[in-house]
Amino acid sequence: MAVEKNNPKAKRNSKRQQKSLPGFSRRIADKENDLQNGKSNNNSKLSKHQVKIVRRVVCILLACMTLVFVWANRESLTPEKISNWFHYDLMGKANGNGFPAQIVGTKVSPGNFTTLSGYPAYASDTSFLVLSEHAGELADRQLSYSDPMIKSNDKRAIIYNCGGTGFQTESIDNTLYKGTTSQKIQTADINSEGVYGIVTEASGFYSKLFVYGKDNTLKYTYSFSDYYMDSISINSDGKTAVASGFFSKNGDIDSVVYLLNFQSANPSAVYHTDNNFIYQVKYVSDHVAVAVGDNSVDIIDTKSGSVSKTSYNSKLLTAYDISYNNGAAISLSRSADGRACDIMYIDNDGQVQNTINTNLKITSLSLYDNKVGVIASGKAYIYMQSGSQMAESNAGVDATKGILVSSKLMYVLGISEVRAVSFE
Repeated sequence: MAVEKNNPKAKRNSKRQQKSLPGFSRRIADKENDLQNGKSNNNSKLSKHQVKIVRRVVCILLACMTLVFVWANRESLTPEKISNWFHYDLMGKANGNGFPAQIVGTKVSPGNFTTLSGYPAYASDTSFLVLSEHAGELADRQLSYSDPMIKSNDKRAIIYNCGGTGFQTESIDNTLYKGTTSQKIQTADINSEGVYGIVTEASGFYSKLFVYGKDNTLKYTYSFSDYYMDSISINSDGKTAVASGFFSKNGDIDSVVYLLNFQSANPSAVYHTDNNFIYQVKYVSDHVAVAVGDNSVDIIDTKSGSVSKTSYNSKLLTAYDISYNNGAAISLSRSADGRACDIMYIDNDGQVQNTINTNLKITSLSLYDNKVGVIASGKAYIYMQSGSQMAESNAGVDATKGILVSSKLMYVLGISEVRAVSFE
């Protein structure tokens, strides 16, 4: 022990160790603090190249998530629906107590139940209403017509007093125009851009058509001397129309379809169909119109002038829907009581694509995308136009009409209320 104490080298080493211990302890303490705080001396910082890679990966993941979200919700992300969402949902105008929603008025006929910008709308004996997806009242306007009728097309509607002289054009936001005619109104129609046509009685003629621009100025007239007109469809271009009418001859019904060009004083074509009372004629595309009658359906190519007739072969017509860009669907019963219906689907090129066999008693059809909505005996169904049944839900025993607005939702008219039927 005495040797170590007197050894100068040992003393120097001892002093060196003593001097180094405080710094070493500080480094150990700093290391422990770094570990507790989740830091690492080896990876305390990412290089600029690594940061760029991380940013790119995050951006790609966000882009993929956005694309998946948009695709999954593509039916709800149209410009019109986005605008409506901002004005009505975000601003609180669409708040409601949810469906079912009681009808305002005493009655709504199935023909007066429709959609406006994708929302359920109807004309009752007292009011015109548009409901939000939560059954809030987006529009509630009083009507004073004895026999109101409504025709809608995307974001525009025309309401008229059938057998009277009053009419008005509507959007969700407001009444665009109110007017009167000099003679009693027989029928009317409006296109998505606001061009509308009104058919009235006329002195010395069976009917007369008046076509107005979206600024409500008269742009065309035509008088029908041989037929009483009961249906009209204004083309999306606002330049042509098809109109159907009838005349009783020797006890038989002679029906006719006029093709009208607003730049010409004479019809472009006139198509006759015997022993077939036409209920409605409507465009399914810019150059194809479908006329549904009680004994056959006529498909008219307005470009080529060709007409294709499909007979019902003694089957009973129970329901139909004609939809621009979606084609037409017709329900034909194989029995006299309206049961065991077949659904005939016609595409917007005028081709009969498929016939769907069912055992249902169908009372309402509605086309959406590549699907057919069905109301039958208190049930709501969705069929693919290819023929397979896609979904089924309860509609209510008093359901008179259904309107399919997506692959998961149908609005249904009952006797006293409007319902939202989900196919989740």
